[in-house]
Amino acid sequence: MPMKRSLATAAFLAATHQHVSAAKSEEPLVFDPSIYPTTAHMVQLTGDEDVIYTGTIPTQFGTLTDAFLFQISDHALTGTLPTQLGNLEKNQYGIFVNGNSLTGTIPTELGKATLATYAVQLQENQFRGAIPTQFGQLTGLTSGLGLYANSLESTLPTELGNLEALEGNLLVQENRITGTVPTQFGQLTELTHGLGLYSNKIEGTVPTELGAMTKLQEGMYLAYNRMKSTIPTQLGQLTGMTANMVMNFVEFTGTVPTQLGRLTRMTAGLSFNNNALCAELPAEVAALERQLDAWEWESNKLGEPCELSGDAAAAAAAANEEGEEEDSCAQTSQCFEHSCQYWDAKNGKDDAMCDRFGVSLAEYGCDCSGCACNSAVEAAEAQARRVEEAKAARVVEAAAAVAAAA
Repeated sequence: MPMKRSLATAAFLAATHQHVSAAKSEEPLVFDPSIYPTTAHMVQLTGDEDVIYTGTIPTQFGTLTDAFLFQISDHALTGTLPTQLGNLEKNQYGIFVNGNSLTGTIPTELGKATLATYAVQLQENQFRGAIPTQFGQLTGLTSGLGLYANSLESTLPTELGNLEALEGNLLVQENRITGTVPTQFGQLTELTHGLGLYSNKIEGTVPTELGAMTKLQEGMYLAYNRMKSTIPTQLGQLTGMTANMVMNFVEFTGTVPTQLGRLTRMTAGLSFNNNALCAELPAEVAALERQLDAWEWESNKLGEPCELSGDAAAAAAAANEEGEEEDSCAQTSQCFEHSCQYWDAKNGKDDAMCDRFGVSLAEYGCDCSGCACNSAVEAAEAQARRVEEAKAARVVEAAAAVAAAA
């Protein structure tokens, strides 16, 4: 059963998916030389016609070498995409076959349309296999590269980072993409309206290079993947974003960077629910809630101390077994910000004690030379304060209700 999508993701789907009108007659698509002579400059069937075209795309369309546009969108075409379409090398606008039921692999020959300056839209079909690395040659594209809602099974080609003129969007969501997000995607610095990678099988870390997409205004969608990484602080550099940073079900761990608080233009869709984020939500980030219509942080471990990673836990255990006296907290940034040494320095007492709290780390599920590090305890104290404040607020509300009734 598919996972429930967030409000922000649902809004994006509504904006990007097109639907064909019902109650139209159907007829097979044929290549008519009287309509499409070899000197034809355009093939444009947008789905607004009175009929729905069925069948396969005739290979003869590949003879229209003077065509500057090839579009047969939102019909009911089946079969494979002819490799002969790669002959349309004078195509200056783009290739649009989205919204059909085309199968097979995407022809690598489409990468020969290097003069195309607008878009290549292949989304909402049933393509399988790899994303052609040759798409990295389409360096003139400005509006978009649409590959979403297929069954593509490859990794993301690093060559897509060459599309540095792309101003609109790069949408590869709802496929079966594996591997990692290429660091080269950070070269897409002109992108303004969407990096869509959600609902795939992408692993690895989120590249810090994505923070270079400073012109992005809306739409960074990484949800429903398997990244199991921390949130890069560099995402706080995307200060031009106004809507939809959707990162739910990514398996994020660690703390929430305070740098996300710089996204002060956001008005919709900050979604990080269903991850494994821990510790307190920074005040700078929490302050954004009042300006957002979709604020999604549930199903995390916020307010709880972060657990040691496997490597860090093993290192701490080894240090204890060897009788080393060094402070393991100082080496464990995922769990603690400060160590016993921090409090020794702050209080001027060289006694290896957390003088501010004087409690054992065992109470918080961690071990660090027998002292409680301040971030873990402060997280617990902050949670307790919130509980008390909520109780006080309820008392005030109850009193106000009684007074109003009187």
